[in-house]
Amino acid sequence: RGLGDVYKRQVLCQVLCSFCGSRLGLCIYFLFISLFARTLDHTNSSMSRGRCLTMRNVAAFLLGAIASMPANMLLLGPMIAFVGAPPAPEVSPMDEPELWREFIQSLTPFMLLAPLIAHWNGAFVGAIVAALVTPDMRVAMAVATFVLVGGIAAAFTLPGQSLVYLVVDLAGYLPVGYIGWKLVRSVCRKTRTE
Repeated sequence: RGLGDVYKRQVLCQVLCSFCGSRLGLCIYFLFISLFARTLDHTNSSMSRGRCLTMRNVAAFLLGAIASMPANMLLLGPMIAFVGAPPAPEVSPMDEPELWREFIQSLTPFMLLAPLIAHWNGAFVGAIVAALVTPDMRVAMAVATFVLVGGIAAAFTLPGQSLVYLVVDLAGYLPVGYIGWKLVRSVCRKTRTE
């Protein structure tokens, strides 16, 4: 690895931090390095192929991560209406934690299915989008992990959730992401053989 590679990584980190904010930029940078460091470090004749794979994997991750957010949020509203849950409080859970605690504890297990399915849908759709761009399972699972991190953050901000619900919710992101990846790979295999 030459000085140029070190410089590129430093510049990449600075650009991501300035564009996304320091914490998010560092998270994206370290995720990028941990997933794709092997292809960045090739110095033989396959360098251009490695760069193409790396760029495709980065694009797959970004597209999957971007697709996961609306997939989660756009399904949440209709699902809440479907299960008949009351409207959520208008104030932030950080401002009125007791109000949110009462609201969440008033929901029945059937009503709690709505956010559960919406959360998992984000990981599922994100993994599908990533798998449509690249066959690399690590990228689809990185997208599901990205959505899982959002779920963990939501778990810490919403008071009053039962431990069983949290465990079921957080345990579902990665398997659902894997199912999304596997679904795309099996469909792609079937279309190639036909």
